[in-house]
Amino acid sequence: MGDMATMQQNDTAARLSLRRGAGALMARASRKLAAMANAVEWESPAEAVHWGQRMPPRRLRDHLCGTVFLLDDFYVQSAVVEATRLSAQLGHLPGTAVLDVGSGLGRLVTGMLIEFGDDVDYLGIEPNREFYEWCVSHLESEHPSYRFRHIDIASELYNPQGAVDGAEVVLPVPDASIDVVYCWGVFTNAIPAHVARYISEFARVIRPGGKVFFTAYVEDDCPEVTFNPEDYVPFDLIVPLHVVRYSTEWLDDQLRTHGFQVLDHRYHGGMFPMQSEYTVSRTASS
Repeated sequence: MGDMATMQQNDTAARLSLRRGAGALMARASRKLAAMANAVEWESPAEAVHWGQRMPPRRLRDHLCGTVFLLDDFYVQSAVVEATRLSAQLGHLPGTAVLDVGSGLGRLVTGMLIEFGDDVDYLGIEPNREFYEWCVSHLESEHPSYRFRHIDIASELYNPQGAVDGAEVVLPVPDASIDVVYCWGVFTNAIPAHVARYISEFARVIRPGGKVFFTAYVEDDCPEVTFNPEDYVPFDLIVPLHVVRYSTEWLDDQLRTHGFQVLDHRYHGGMFPMQSEYTVSRTASS
């Protein structure tokens, strides 16, 4: 019993540290960005390196992640926070199969390279071809254990000309072959049919006991889905699907339907305002 209590205490401490680290990082970055607003060189060189890591051009970072990610320090430090989450919260070990859905510009990979090096089994899935091509040219080419695949999934926000309906997408991995699914900032901008399909695919590809992490805008006592809800976030909603908010009941029902149980729900615990974090698992009997 003593060992179990110690493990639980260590796990709780790791989670609290992760959450405090992300919040403090965002606060520092926001202050720094405000102070440097007129001094930052917004367009970075194509071959920029920071802390030994390849840095995506700022024009791409701004389109994908938001203004705060234009700061190189924040981009790399936030990447390390997310990589640390894999081991502290999601059970990542050497050889763990990681599927990164919505891999963007490879921010998670930046952190994984610092934390784990090349001893990984990683696959990133990305619908935006320009983001995907940057990752292949600058990350996979130098670190082949990090692999990327492009799926031309239509998204009104990120890939409006996409040829694949997100409600019918099939992730390019075998059944029960993945230990960790990481899905940061996808459900936050996805319509219900796409969220439901992703959850279904996660259930197909995850191994028994594997874990899925995702972020979402979720609230009690609200409609099942609201697109760009008024007076909800402290920033202007100026593009389609900028914020897609779901009811807790709807999202929990989707998870239950596919045999997932919620291990951790950090209400408004994400890096950005109002964003919540979920960790779920699918048991062997599901």
